[in-house]
Amino acid sequence: MDTLSKPQTGGRIIGEGEDGCVLSEPMWPCSKESTGKVDSLNSRYVSKIVSDTDNESDYIRAATRILGPELSSMYLVQLKAECSPASNTHGPSSLDSEAFENSKAAVLGWQNPEQACGKLKQELKKRKDITINHKVMILNKYSMTLNQWGHTKPSLTQVLNAIPQFISILQKLFQNSSEQLINIDLHAGNIFVRPGNSIQFGIADFGHSLLRQHVIGSGVLFFGKYLCEYIAIYSLYSGYVQIPLEARLLSYCYMKHLENKTPGEFIQSWLRDPDVIQHQKQLPDTILANHTNFMTNQLTSPIFISMIEAIQGISRKLRLNPNSTTRVTQSLSSSEKTVLEFIITRYGIISPINVIASVCTIAKINTALITTFITAAIEAPYIQTGSSLPSALTSVQGADLGILWADVVESV
Repeated sequence: MDTLSKPQTGGRIIGEGEDGCVLSEPMWPCSKESTGKVDSLNSRYVSKIVSDTDNESDYIRAATRILGPELSSMYLVQLKAECSPASNTHGPSSLDSEAFENSKAAVLGWQNPEQACGKLKQELKKRKDITINHKVMILNKYSMTLNQWGHTKPSLTQVLNAIPQFISILQKLFQNSSEQLINIDLHAGNIFVRPGNSIQFGIADFGHSLLRQHVIGSGVLFFGKYLCEYIAIYSLYSGYVQIPLEARLLSYCYMKHLENKTPGEFIQSWLRDPDVIQHQKQLPDTILANHTNFMTNQLTSPIFISMIEAIQGISRKLRLNPNSTTRVTQSLSSSEKTVLEFIITRYGIISPINVIASVCTIAKINTALITTFITAAIEAPYIQTGSSLPSALTSVQGADLGILWADVVESV
């Protein structure tokens, strides 16, 4: 839902992403054979058309289980229903005929060919039966994204009051004992803001997430999926404020073939990289604040050096098995899984706070406290002494960062 549009004549596309095309007032209706239908003119909901193999609805259900009904209703986008989309072959109910035609007109008039609505447009033009390979997710509508909120002249007090509860929610999702869910794409279009004197941050989109359940084979979908479907494919090391530092370093190692460099050579290459430097200049990104000094200091930490070496080992094994989630997962040692789990969980806590800081910077809000928190959270495992890398990472991963936030606020 991150690419916003202007209202379309006879139907409205309100957003799209890589995976889904979002329509509202009217929503794209369900086929008349479907169960779980919702009135397509109901302004409380939006329809998101995705591939029938898309797992976002499973992730929303998992997040809802973890948080429980009360917290999920406040901090998560809500999944009202799912159905098969109406098509020319499998038409809507008679009451939804006009909504169907208006929704089709909106998609056929869409000008962006790159993402989900553009791809859906091509299928409609080819007269494909989208009922058989798509589904409609009916989701509750939220007021605004973090991006939009940044243009409303927000105050520092609002931000500082909202962050502690958001940290608590984010931690619950990956510190739960029975299953852990990490959203790895919480950019400013995927975080919503509930407005008011006391604002709330919430999660608007779960399209790119990793779910770990304590059942046989779950590690393949957790470790293997992340490595093969993200690290092996995308250059994640620059241009994205929602990517945590260690994930950027893993991406950089893999993309630049740095497995056999010393940690010092690795970091010097990183600091001199043109893409990293350009990102640092162009984007407000706390993770890269005081970048050279930060990295130079970390190279004096034995645990950070061990982290670089572990990242190189993981990258080396991924290069041997870039297309097999099963084989690459089986090749990882126990300590490498601990390292990779830590890296993935940083998406779930450090990254969204970094995104909030970036939007605040653009909105000319003083981010000194948030920057101090993010820096302290990143440094936390590496300032430990007399500890192994797995022990240091595990202790930080299980810690309550709400306490760190309170310490930062109280120190000012």
